[in-house]
Amino acid sequence: MPTIEDNIVAMKNRIRSSCRSAERSANSVKLLAVSKTQPAEKIHQAIQAGQLAFGENYAAEAADKIEQLPETLEWHFIGPIQSNKSRLIAERFDWVHSIDRAKLIRRLNEQRPDSQPPLNCLIQVNISEEPTKSGCLPTEIDTLAALINSADKLSLRGLMAIPRPHEQGAQSADDFARMQTLSQQLQRQYPEATELSMGMSNDMHTAIQHGATIVRIGTAIFGQRPTPAHKNIGTNITGEASKPPSQRHNDRLTRTKSVIYNTVEHSHRITMNDTKIAFIGAGNMAQAIIGGLIEQGFGAASIYAASPVQAEIDHLSSSLGIQTSLNNSSIVSQADVVVLAVKPQQMAIVCDDIREAVIAHNPLIVSIAAGITCELLTQSLSESTAVVRSMPNTPALVQTGATGLFANAYVTDTQKALSEQLMNAIGIIEWIDDEQLMDAVTALSGSGPAYFFMVMEAMQAAGEKLGLPTETARNLTLQTALGAAKMANESEFDAAELRRRVTSPGGTTAAALGVFDDNDTQGLFAKALAAADERGRELAEQMK
Repeated sequence: MPTIEDNIVAMKNRIRSSCRSAERSANSVKLLAVSKTQPAEKIHQAIQAGQLAFGENYAAEAADKIEQLPETLEWHFIGPIQSNKSRLIAERFDWVHSIDRAKLIRRLNEQRPDSQPPLNCLIQVNISEEPTKSGCLPTEIDTLAALINSADKLSLRGLMAIPRPHEQGAQSADDFARMQTLSQQLQRQYPEATELSMGMSNDMHTAIQHGATIVRIGTAIFGQRPTPAHKNIGTNITGEASKPPSQRHNDRLTRTKSVIYNTVEHSHRITMNDTKIAFIGAGNMAQAIIGGLIEQGFGAASIYAASPVQAEIDHLSSSLGIQTSLNNSSIVSQADVVVLAVKPQQMAIVCDDIREAVIAHNPLIVSIAAGITCELLTQSLSESTAVVRSMPNTPALVQTGATGLFANAYVTDTQKALSEQLMNAIGIIEWIDDEQLMDAVTALSGSGPAYFFMVMEAMQAAGEKLGLPTETARNLTLQTALGAAKMANESEFDAAELRRRVTSPGGTTAAALGVFDDNDTQGLFAKALAAADERGRELAEQMK
Protein backbone atom coordinates (compact mmCIF):
# COMPACT_ATOMS: atom_id res chain seq x y z
CA MET A 1 0.00 0.00 0.00
CA PRO A 2 1.43 3.43 -0.94
CA THR A 3 2.55 5.59 1.98
CA ILE A 4 1.59 9.22 2.52
CA GLU A 5 5.07 10.15 1.28
CA ASP A 6 4.50 8.08 -1.88
CA ASN A 7 1.17 9.84 -2.44
CA ILE A 8 2.72 13.30 -2.06
CA VAL A 9 5.51 12.45 -4.51
CA ALA A 10 2.95 11.11 -6.99
CA MET A 11 0.75 14.20 -6.62
CA LYS A 12 3.71 16.56 -7.14
CA ASN A 13 4.62 14.60 -10.26
CA ARG A 14 1.05 15.05 -11.53
CA ILE A 15 1.28 18.78 -10.84
CA ARG A 16 4.58 19.02 -12.74
CA SER A 17 3.09 17.12 -15.67
CA SER A 18 0.02 19.39 -15.80
CA CYS A 19 2.24 22.47 -15.56
CA ARG A 20 4.38 21.28 -18.48
CA SER A 21 1.23 20.73 -20.52
CA ALA A 22 0.08 24.27 -19.68
CA GLU A 23 3.59 25.69 -20.32
CA ARG A 24 3.82 26.87 -16.74
CA SER A 25 6.53 26.58 -14.12
CA ALA A 26 5.95 23.75 -11.63
CA ASN A 27 6.72 26.25 -8.87
CA SER A 28 3.68 28.31 -9.89
CA VAL A 29 1.28 25.77 -8.28
CA LYS A 30 1.16 25.08 -4.55
CA LEU A 31 -0.01 21.70 -3.24
CA LEU A 32 -2.37 22.21 -0.30
CA ALA A 33 -2.83 18.98 1.67
CA VAL A 34 -6.41 18.87 2.95
CA SER A 35 -6.03 17.33 6.39
CA LYS A 36 -9.57 17.78 7.71
CA THR A 37 -10.56 14.95 10.11
CA GLN A 38 -7.08 13.43 9.75
CA PRO A 39 -5.12 12.79 12.97
CA ALA A 40 -1.95 14.69 13.80
CA GLU A 41 0.12 11.51 13.29
CA LYS A 42 -0.78 11.44 9.59
CA ILE A 43 0.06 15.12 9.23
CA HIS A 44 3.46 14.37 10.81
CA GLN A 45 4.03 11.81 8.05
CA ALA A 46 3.21 14.43 5.43
CA ILE A 47 5.61 16.89 7.09
CA GLN A 48 8.37 14.27 6.90
CA ALA A 49 7.71 14.16 3.14
CA GLY A 50 8.26 17.92 2.91
CA GLN A 51 4.62 19.05 2.92
CA LEU A 52 4.19 22.26 4.93
CA ALA A 53 0.83 23.73 3.82
CA PHE A 54 -2.39 22.17 5.15
CA GLY A 55 -6.09 22.89 4.65
CA GLU A 56 -8.79 22.45 7.30
CA ASN A 57 -12.59 22.72 7.26
CA TYR A 58 -13.42 22.58 10.97
CA ALA A 59 -12.01 25.39 13.12
CA ALA A 60 -12.16 23.72 16.55
CA GLU A 61 -10.66 20.45 15.34
CA ALA A 62 -7.91 22.31 13.48
CA ALA A 63 -7.03 24.42 16.53
CA ASP A 64 -6.26 21.25 18.50
CA LYS A 65 -3.95 19.99 15.74
CA ILE A 66 -2.23 23.35 15.31
CA GLU A 67 -1.28 23.21 19.00
CA GLN A 68 0.32 19.78 18.53
CA LEU A 69 2.29 20.48 15.36
CA PRO A 70 5.33 22.64 14.46
CA GLU A 71 4.82 26.41 14.33
CA THR A 72 6.49 26.56 10.92
CA LEU A 73 3.46 25.07 9.14
CA GLU A 74 1.12 27.14 6.99
CA TRP A 75 -2.56 26.67 7.85
CA HIS A 76 -5.39 27.41 5.40
CA PHE A 77 -9.06 27.47 6.39
CA ILE A 78 -11.04 26.22 3.38
CA GLY A 79 -14.53 25.41 4.73
CA PRO A 80 -17.70 27.46 5.23
CA ILE A 81 -17.25 29.97 8.05
CA GLN A 82 -19.71 30.05 10.93
CA SER A 83 -19.89 33.43 12.64
CA ASN A 84 -19.26 31.90 16.07
CA LYS A 85 -16.01 30.34 14.78
CA SER A 86 -14.61 33.45 13.08
CA ARG A 87 -12.43 34.48 16.05
CA LEU A 88 -10.76 31.07 16.17
CA ILE A 89 -10.05 31.31 12.45
CA ALA A 90 -8.74 34.86 12.73
CA GLU A 91 -6.39 33.89 15.54
CA ARG A 92 -5.08 30.50 14.36
CA PHE A 93 -4.93 30.49 10.55
CA ASP A 94 -2.58 32.06 8.00
CA TRP A 95 -5.00 31.90 5.08
CA VAL A 96 -8.78 31.88 4.62
CA HIS A 97 -10.16 30.63 1.28
CA SER A 98 -13.89 30.92 1.93
CA ILE A 99 -14.81 34.58 2.37
CA ASP A 100 -18.15 35.19 0.68
CA ARG A 101 -19.89 38.01 2.55
CA ALA A 102 -19.16 41.42 4.03
CA LYS A 103 -20.02 40.43 7.61
CA LEU A 104 -17.15 37.92 7.68
CA ILE A 105 -14.68 40.50 6.44
CA ARG A 106 -15.60 42.88 9.26
CA ARG A 107 -15.43 40.14 11.91
CA LEU A 108 -12.12 38.69 10.76
CA ASN A 109 -10.55 42.14 10.62
CA GLU A 110 -11.78 43.00 14.11
CA GLN A 111 -10.66 39.65 15.55
CA ARG A 112 -7.22 39.30 13.93
CA PRO A 113 -4.61 39.91 16.67
CA ASP A 114 -2.44 43.01 16.25
CA SER A 115 0.65 40.91 16.90
CA GLN A 116 0.07 38.74 13.81
CA PRO A 117 0.66 39.58 10.16
CA PRO A 118 -2.39 40.35 8.01
CA LEU A 119 -4.64 37.37 7.34
CA ASN A 120 -4.33 36.23 3.71
CA CYS A 121 -7.82 36.22 2.20
CA LEU A 122 -9.35 34.56 -0.85
CA ILE A 123 -12.88 35.35 -1.99
CA GLN A 124 -14.91 32.19 -2.61
CA VAL A 125 -16.93 32.41 -5.83
CA ASN A 126 -19.93 30.17 -6.54
CA ILE A 127 -18.93 30.02 -10.19
CA SER A 128 -21.49 27.37 -11.13
CA GLU A 129 -24.21 29.20 -9.15
CA GLU A 130 -25.20 25.98 -7.38
CA PRO A 131 -27.73 26.54 -4.56
CA THR A 132 -26.06 23.93 -2.34
CA LYS A 133 -22.66 25.65 -2.34
CA SER A 134 -21.21 28.61 -0.49
CA GLY A 135 -19.61 31.49 -2.33
CA CYS A 136 -20.50 34.90 -3.68
CA LEU A 137 -21.76 35.54 -7.17
CA PRO A 138 -19.22 36.82 -9.71
CA THR A 139 -20.96 40.20 -9.66
CA GLU A 140 -20.21 40.55 -5.93
CA ILE A 141 -16.43 40.11 -6.19
CA ASP A 142 -15.63 43.81 -6.63
CA THR A 143 -17.54 44.85 -3.49
CA LEU A 144 -15.92 42.18 -1.31
CA ALA A 145 -12.47 42.84 -2.76
CA ALA A 146 -12.75 46.54 -1.93
CA LEU A 147 -13.77 45.75 1.66
CA ILE A 148 -10.84 43.36 2.16
CA ASN A 149 -8.42 45.80 0.58
CA SER A 150 -9.53 48.55 2.97
CA ALA A 151 -9.18 46.32 6.07
CA ASP A 152 -5.92 46.93 7.91
CA LYS A 153 -5.52 43.35 9.26
CA LEU A 154 -6.47 41.50 6.08
CA SER A 155 -4.62 40.99 2.81
CA LEU A 156 -6.48 40.36 -0.45
CA ARG A 157 -4.67 37.49 -2.18
CA GLY A 158 -7.12 36.22 -4.82
CA LEU A 159 -10.08 33.91 -5.46
CA MET A 160 -11.24 30.39 -4.62
CA ALA A 161 -13.84 28.21 -6.34
CA ILE A 162 -15.23 24.67 -6.40
CA PRO A 163 -16.49 24.29 -9.98
CA ARG A 164 -19.43 22.06 -10.74
CA PRO A 165 -18.75 18.47 -9.51
CA HIS A 166 -18.75 15.19 -11.45
CA GLU A 167 -19.34 16.75 -14.84
CA GLN A 168 -16.87 16.53 -17.67
CA GLY A 169 -16.62 18.35 -20.96
CA ALA A 170 -17.50 21.81 -22.12
CA GLN A 171 -19.68 23.02 -19.24
CA SER A 172 -17.15 22.09 -16.59
CA ALA A 173 -14.28 23.65 -18.61
CA ASP A 174 -16.36 26.81 -19.03
CA ASP A 175 -16.55 27.21 -15.24
CA PHE A 176 -12.76 26.93 -14.94
CA ALA A 177 -12.25 29.38 -17.81
CA ARG A 178 -14.62 31.89 -16.23
CA MET A 179 -12.69 31.66 -12.95
CA GLN A 180 -9.44 32.31 -14.80
CA THR A 181 -10.95 35.41 -16.41
CA LEU A 182 -12.27 36.68 -13.06
CA SER A 183 -8.86 36.12 -11.47
CA GLN A 184 -7.12 38.06 -14.22
CA GLN A 185 -9.61 40.91 -13.87
CA LEU A 186 -9.04 41.06 -10.10
CA GLN A 187 -5.26 41.10 -10.55
CA ARG A 188 -5.47 44.08 -12.87
CA GLN A 189 -7.13 46.06 -10.09
CA TYR A 190 -5.22 44.50 -7.15
CA PRO A 191 -1.78 43.29 -8.38
CA GLU A 192 -1.11 41.36 -5.16
CA ALA A 193 -4.26 39.20 -5.66
CA THR A 194 -2.38 36.59 -7.66
CA GLU A 195 -3.76 33.37 -6.14
CA LEU A 196 -6.45 31.16 -7.62
CA SER A 197 -7.37 28.24 -5.33
CA MET A 198 -9.11 25.76 -7.60
CA GLY A 199 -8.89 22.07 -8.37
CA MET A 200 -8.96 18.77 -6.49
CA SER A 201 -7.69 15.31 -7.43
CA ASN A 202 -10.37 14.65 -10.07
CA ASP A 203 -10.14 18.02 -11.83
CA MET A 204 -6.65 19.24 -10.94
CA HIS A 205 -5.33 19.06 -14.51
CA THR A 206 -8.17 21.20 -15.86
CA ALA A 207 -7.68 23.67 -13.00
CA ILE A 208 -3.96 24.07 -13.71
CA GLN A 209 -4.70 24.50 -17.42
CA HIS A 210 -6.88 27.46 -16.39
CA GLY A 211 -4.49 29.24 -14.06
CA ALA A 212 -4.93 27.58 -10.65
CA THR A 213 -2.07 28.46 -8.29
CA ILE A 214 -3.29 26.36 -5.32
CA VAL A 215 -4.75 22.85 -5.66
CA ARG A 216 -6.50 21.23 -2.69
CA ILE A 217 -5.85 17.48 -2.34
CA GLY A 218 -7.14 15.33 0.53
CA THR A 219 -7.92 11.62 0.20
CA ALA A 220 -5.39 11.15 -2.61
CA ILE A 221 -2.71 12.01 -0.02
CA PHE A 222 -4.08 10.78 3.31
CA GLY A 223 -6.50 8.06 2.21
CA GLN A 224 -10.15 7.71 3.26
CA ARG A 225 -11.21 10.21 5.89
CA PRO A 226 -12.12 8.94 9.37
CA THR A 227 -15.10 10.30 11.31
CA PRO A 228 -14.36 13.85 12.51
CA ALA A 229 -13.35 13.58 16.15
CA HIS A 230 -15.31 16.69 17.01
CA LYS A 231 -18.47 15.06 15.63
CA ASN A 232 -18.31 11.73 17.49
CA ILE A 233 -20.85 12.76 20.06
CA GLY A 234 -22.83 9.55 20.49
CA THR A 235 -26.49 8.93 19.84
CA ASN A 236 -28.35 10.63 22.68
CA ILE A 237 -30.80 13.20 21.36
CA THR A 238 -32.01 16.13 23.43
CA GLY A 239 -34.09 19.06 22.31
CA GLU A 240 -34.31 17.67 18.78
CA ALA A 241 -37.70 19.11 17.92
CA SER A 242 -36.69 22.60 19.03
CA LYS A 243 -33.72 22.81 16.63
CA PRO A 244 -33.92 24.33 13.14
CA PRO A 245 -34.16 21.74 10.33
CA SER A 246 -30.62 22.44 9.12
CA GLN A 247 -29.22 21.74 12.61
CA ARG A 248 -31.31 18.59 12.97
CA HIS A 249 -29.92 17.37 9.65
CA ASN A 250 -26.32 18.07 10.71
CA ASP A 251 -26.87 16.35 14.07
CA ARG A 252 -28.41 13.33 12.38
CA LEU A 253 -25.51 13.07 9.95
CA THR A 254 -23.11 13.20 12.90
CA ARG A 255 -24.98 10.39 14.67
CA THR A 256 -25.06 8.35 11.47
CA LYS A 257 -21.29 8.53 11.10
CA SER A 258 -20.85 7.62 14.76
CA VAL A 259 -22.97 4.50 14.37
CA ILE A 260 -21.26 3.51 11.11
CA TYR A 261 -17.80 3.79 12.57
CA ASN A 262 -18.53 2.47 16.05
CA THR A 263 -21.12 -0.32 15.74
CA VAL A 264 -19.86 -3.88 16.06
CA GLU A 265 -22.25 -6.70 15.19
CA HIS A 266 -21.39 -10.37 15.48
CA SER A 267 -17.72 -9.42 15.90
CA HIS A 268 -17.68 -7.75 12.46
CA ARG A 269 -16.97 -4.04 12.28
CA ILE A 270 -18.71 -2.46 9.31
CA THR A 271 -17.41 0.95 8.19
CA MET A 272 -17.89 3.07 5.10
CA ASN A 273 -14.26 2.23 4.30
CA ASP A 274 -15.08 -1.43 3.64
CA THR A 275 -18.67 -1.12 2.41
CA LYS A 276 -19.37 -1.88 -1.24
CA ILE A 277 -22.48 -0.35 -2.80
CA ALA A 278 -24.15 -1.60 -5.98
CA PHE A 279 -26.70 0.40 -7.98
CA ILE A 280 -29.13 -1.46 -10.19
CA GLY A 281 -30.13 1.22 -12.66
CA ALA A 282 -27.98 4.19 -13.60
CA GLY A 283 -30.50 6.96 -14.26
CA ASN A 284 -30.57 10.51 -12.90
CA MET A 285 -31.35 9.60 -9.27
CA ALA A 286 -28.68 6.90 -9.11
CA GLN A 287 -26.14 9.29 -10.62
CA ALA A 288 -27.09 11.96 -8.07
CA ILE A 289 -26.54 9.59 -5.13
CA ILE A 290 -23.25 8.30 -6.55
CA GLY A 291 -22.00 11.82 -7.17
CA GLY A 292 -22.97 12.88 -3.65
CA LEU A 293 -21.18 9.90 -2.10
CA ILE A 294 -17.97 10.62 -4.01
CA GLU A 295 -18.12 14.31 -3.13
CA GLN A 296 -18.36 13.29 0.56
CA GLY A 297 -15.17 11.27 0.18
CA PHE A 298 -16.54 7.76 -0.45
CA GLY A 299 -14.17 5.78 -2.66
CA ALA A 300 -15.30 5.38 -6.26
CA ALA A 301 -13.66 1.95 -6.40
CA SER A 302 -16.23 0.67 -3.87
CA ILE A 303 -19.23 1.75 -5.97
CA TYR A 304 -20.72 -0.46 -8.68
CA ALA A 305 -23.50 0.24 -11.16
CA ALA A 306 -25.34 -1.96 -13.63
CA SER A 307 -27.62 -0.89 -16.45
CA PRO A 308 -28.75 -2.40 -19.76
CA VAL A 309 -28.02 0.99 -21.35
CA GLN A 310 -24.36 0.96 -22.43
CA ALA A 311 -24.21 4.76 -22.74
CA GLU A 312 -25.25 5.21 -19.09
CA ILE A 313 -22.58 2.94 -17.65
CA ASP A 314 -19.92 4.29 -20.03
CA HIS A 315 -20.71 7.79 -18.76
CA LEU A 316 -20.52 6.76 -15.11
CA SER A 317 -17.29 4.85 -15.61
CA SER A 318 -15.52 7.67 -17.43
CA SER A 319 -16.85 10.59 -15.38
CA LEU A 320 -16.79 9.12 -11.86
CA GLY A 321 -14.41 6.18 -12.08
CA ILE A 322 -16.82 3.64 -10.56
CA GLN A 323 -17.10 -0.06 -11.46
CA THR A 324 -19.79 -0.80 -14.07
CA SER A 325 -21.43 -3.83 -15.62
CA LEU A 326 -24.26 -4.89 -17.89
CA ASN A 327 -24.92 -7.82 -15.54
CA ASN A 328 -27.02 -7.13 -12.42
CA SER A 329 -26.17 -10.34 -10.53
CA SER A 330 -22.42 -9.89 -10.93
CA ILE A 331 -22.37 -6.65 -8.94
CA VAL A 332 -24.96 -7.78 -6.37
CA SER A 333 -22.69 -10.68 -5.45
CA GLN A 334 -19.96 -8.20 -4.47
CA ALA A 335 -22.09 -5.68 -2.56
CA ASP A 336 -22.98 -5.01 1.07
CA VAL A 337 -25.73 -2.58 -0.02
CA VAL A 338 -27.80 -2.85 -3.20
CA VAL A 339 -29.74 0.20 -4.36
CA LEU A 340 -32.68 -0.62 -6.60
CA ALA A 341 -32.92 2.51 -8.76
CA VAL A 342 -35.27 1.23 -11.43
CA LYS A 343 -38.81 2.14 -12.41
CA PRO A 344 -41.60 0.33 -10.53
CA GLN A 345 -42.74 -1.54 -13.63
CA GLN A 346 -39.22 -2.96 -14.05
CA MET A 347 -38.91 -4.17 -10.46
CA ALA A 348 -40.32 -7.69 -10.91
CA ILE A 349 -37.88 -8.47 -13.74
CA VAL A 350 -34.93 -7.05 -11.78
CA CYS A 351 -35.81 -8.98 -8.62
CA ASP A 352 -36.10 -12.21 -10.58
CA ASP A 353 -32.66 -11.52 -12.09
CA ILE A 354 -30.87 -10.87 -8.77
CA ARG A 355 -32.79 -13.24 -6.44
CA GLU A 356 -30.14 -15.95 -6.28
CA ALA A 357 -27.33 -13.46 -5.64
CA VAL A 358 -29.35 -11.77 -2.89
CA ILE A 359 -30.10 -15.10 -1.16
CA ALA A 360 -26.44 -16.14 -1.40
CA HIS A 361 -24.88 -12.89 -0.15
CA ASN A 362 -27.68 -11.27 1.91
CA PRO A 363 -27.00 -7.59 1.19
CA LEU A 364 -29.11 -4.71 2.45
CA ILE A 365 -31.66 -3.71 -0.20
CA VAL A 366 -32.47 -0.01 -0.55
CA SER A 367 -35.34 0.69 -2.94
CA ILE A 368 -36.09 4.13 -4.40
CA ALA A 369 -38.98 2.87 -6.54
CA ALA A 370 -42.28 4.58 -5.78
CA GLY A 371 -45.14 2.33 -4.66
CA ILE A 372 -43.06 -0.82 -4.16
CA THR A 373 -43.59 -2.00 -0.58
CA CYS A 374 -41.10 -3.89 1.57
CA GLU A 375 -43.50 -6.87 1.50
CA LEU A 376 -43.47 -6.94 -2.29
CA LEU A 377 -39.67 -6.92 -2.30
CA THR A 378 -39.27 -9.69 0.28
CA GLN A 379 -41.80 -11.81 -1.61
CA SER A 380 -39.77 -11.32 -4.79
CA LEU A 381 -36.35 -11.88 -3.19
CA SER A 382 -36.33 -13.67 0.17
CA GLU A 383 -38.57 -13.49 3.22
CA SER A 384 -35.63 -12.53 5.45
CA THR A 385 -34.18 -9.83 3.17
CA ALA A 386 -33.30 -6.57 4.94
CA VAL A 387 -35.12 -3.84 3.02
CA VAL A 388 -35.11 -0.06 3.39
CA ARG A 389 -37.77 1.65 1.32
CA SER A 390 -36.97 5.26 0.42
CA MET A 391 -38.82 8.12 -1.22
CA PRO A 392 -36.43 10.85 -2.43
CA ASN A 393 -37.57 13.86 -4.42
CA THR A 394 -36.18 15.58 -7.49
CA PRO A 395 -34.11 18.27 -5.68
CA ALA A 396 -31.86 15.31 -4.85
CA LEU A 397 -30.47 15.92 -8.34
CA VAL A 398 -28.83 19.06 -6.92
CA GLN A 399 -28.10 17.43 -3.53
CA THR A 400 -30.87 19.31 -1.70
CA GLY A 401 -33.41 16.51 -1.64
CA ALA A 402 -35.73 15.32 1.12
CA THR A 403 -36.05 11.57 1.56
CA GLY A 404 -38.41 9.50 3.69
CA LEU A 405 -37.09 6.11 4.84
CA PHE A 406 -38.78 3.00 6.24
CA ALA A 407 -36.90 -0.13 7.38
CA ASN A 408 -38.42 -3.59 7.68
CA ALA A 409 -37.83 -5.82 10.70
CA TYR A 410 -34.69 -7.44 9.27
CA VAL A 411 -32.70 -4.19 9.01
CA THR A 412 -30.01 -3.86 11.71
CA ASP A 413 -28.91 -0.62 13.38
CA THR A 414 -25.72 -0.68 11.36
CA GLN A 415 -27.66 -1.10 8.13
CA LYS A 416 -29.95 1.78 9.10
CA ALA A 417 -26.88 3.92 9.64
CA LEU A 418 -25.50 2.92 6.25
CA SER A 419 -28.86 3.82 4.66
CA GLU A 420 -28.73 7.24 6.29
CA GLN A 421 -25.20 7.87 5.04
CA LEU A 422 -26.25 6.80 1.56
CA MET A 423 -29.28 9.08 1.31
CA ASN A 424 -27.68 11.97 3.20
CA ALA A 425 -25.46 12.25 0.12
CA ILE A 426 -28.40 13.90 -1.68
CA GLY A 427 -30.01 15.93 1.12
CA ILE A 428 -31.85 15.32 4.38
CA ILE A 429 -33.61 12.16 5.56
CA GLU A 430 -36.52 11.39 7.87
CA TRP A 431 -37.31 7.90 9.21
CA ILE A 432 -40.96 6.77 9.10
CA ASP A 433 -42.16 4.18 11.64
CA ASP A 434 -45.29 3.10 9.74
CA GLU A 435 -44.79 2.07 6.12
CA GLN A 436 -48.32 3.14 5.24
CA LEU A 437 -47.18 6.72 5.91
CA MET A 438 -44.79 6.49 2.95
CA ASP A 439 -47.76 7.52 0.81
CA ALA A 440 -48.00 10.68 2.92
CA VAL A 441 -44.27 11.26 2.40
CA THR A 442 -44.84 10.94 -1.33
CA ALA A 443 -47.72 13.41 -1.16
CA LEU A 444 -45.75 15.95 0.86
CA SER A 445 -42.12 15.86 -0.26
CA GLY A 446 -42.13 13.43 -3.18
CA SER A 447 -44.65 15.50 -5.13
CA GLY A 448 -43.87 18.69 -3.21
CA PRO A 449 -41.40 20.28 -5.64
CA ALA A 450 -44.19 20.50 -8.22
CA TYR A 451 -46.32 22.48 -5.76
CA PHE A 452 -43.55 25.02 -5.26
CA PHE A 453 -42.92 25.21 -9.01
CA MET A 454 -46.62 25.94 -9.50
CA VAL A 455 -46.52 28.73 -6.88
CA MET A 456 -43.42 30.22 -8.52
CA GLU A 457 -45.06 29.97 -11.94
CA ALA A 458 -48.14 31.78 -10.62
CA MET A 459 -46.08 34.50 -8.88
CA GLN A 460 -44.04 35.18 -12.00
CA ALA A 461 -47.18 35.37 -14.16
CA ALA A 462 -48.83 37.75 -11.66
CA GLY A 463 -45.71 39.95 -11.62
CA GLU A 464 -45.73 40.13 -15.40
CA LYS A 465 -49.42 41.05 -15.34
CA LEU A 466 -48.53 43.94 -13.02
CA GLY A 467 -46.08 45.20 -15.64
CA LEU A 468 -42.73 43.64 -14.74
CA PRO A 469 -40.54 42.34 -17.58
CA THR A 470 -40.49 38.53 -17.80
CA GLU A 471 -36.84 38.19 -16.79
CA THR A 472 -37.24 40.56 -13.86
CA ALA A 473 -40.36 38.77 -12.62
CA ARG A 474 -38.60 35.43 -12.93
CA ASN A 475 -35.44 36.51 -11.10
CA LEU A 476 -37.36 38.15 -8.26
CA THR A 477 -39.60 35.11 -7.88
CA LEU A 478 -36.77 32.59 -7.79
CA GLN A 479 -34.63 34.57 -5.36
CA THR A 480 -37.62 35.17 -3.09
CA ALA A 481 -38.37 31.44 -3.03
CA LEU A 482 -34.73 30.61 -2.33
CA GLY A 483 -34.43 33.25 0.39
CA ALA A 484 -37.66 32.27 2.13
CA ALA A 485 -36.65 28.59 2.14
CA LYS A 486 -33.22 29.45 3.52
CA MET A 487 -34.73 31.58 6.28
CA ALA A 488 -37.22 28.87 7.24
CA ASN A 489 -34.51 26.21 7.20
CA GLU A 490 -32.11 28.16 9.42
CA SER A 491 -34.55 29.90 11.76
CA GLU A 492 -35.53 28.80 15.24
CA PHE A 493 -39.12 29.86 14.41
CA ASP A 494 -41.68 27.84 12.46
CA ALA A 495 -43.19 29.01 9.17
CA ALA A 496 -46.31 30.41 10.83
CA GLU A 497 -44.25 32.65 13.12
CA LEU A 498 -42.00 33.78 10.27
CA ARG A 499 -45.10 34.69 8.27
CA ARG A 500 -46.47 36.71 11.20
CA ARG A 501 -43.17 38.55 11.60
CA VAL A 502 -43.18 39.80 8.00
CA THR A 503 -46.86 40.76 7.98
CA SER A 504 -47.54 44.30 9.14
CA PRO A 505 -51.20 45.01 10.04
CA GLY A 506 -52.84 46.94 7.23
CA GLY A 507 -49.79 46.52 4.96
CA THR A 508 -49.32 45.09 1.49
CA THR A 509 -48.45 41.60 2.72
CA ALA A 510 -51.57 41.50 4.90
CA ALA A 511 -53.68 42.51 1.90
CA ALA A 512 -52.29 39.64 -0.20
CA LEU A 513 -52.60 37.07 2.58
CA GLY A 514 -56.20 38.13 3.14
CA VAL A 515 -57.03 37.09 -0.42
CA PHE A 516 -55.40 33.70 0.18
CA ASP A 517 -57.42 33.27 3.39
CA ASP A 518 -60.65 34.23 1.67
CA ASN A 519 -60.05 31.46 -0.85
CA ASP A 520 -59.09 28.89 1.82
CA THR A 521 -55.58 28.31 0.48
CA GLN A 522 -54.66 26.09 3.43
CA GLY A 523 -57.77 23.99 2.80
CA LEU A 524 -56.80 23.66 -0.86
CA PHE A 525 -53.34 22.37 0.09
CA ALA A 526 -54.90 19.87 2.49
CA LYS A 527 -57.20 18.58 -0.26
CA ALA A 528 -54.34 18.41 -2.78
CA LEU A 529 -52.09 16.38 -0.48
CA ALA A 530 -54.96 14.09 0.46
CA ALA A 531 -55.56 13.43 -3.24
CA ALA A 532 -51.87 12.62 -3.77
CA ASP A 533 -51.87 10.34 -0.70
CA GLU A 534 -54.92 8.46 -1.95
CA ARG A 535 -53.46 8.08 -5.44
CA GLY A 536 -50.30 6.65 -3.90
CA ARG A 537 -52.32 3.98 -2.12
CA GLU A 538 -54.12 3.14 -5.36
CA LEU A 539 -50.87 2.74 -7.26
CA ALA A 540 -49.43 0.54 -4.51
CA GLU A 541 -52.46 -1.74 -4.75
CA GLN A 542 -51.97 -2.01 -8.50
CA MET A 543 -48.41 -3.23 -7.93
CA LYS A 544 -49.54 -6.22 -5.86
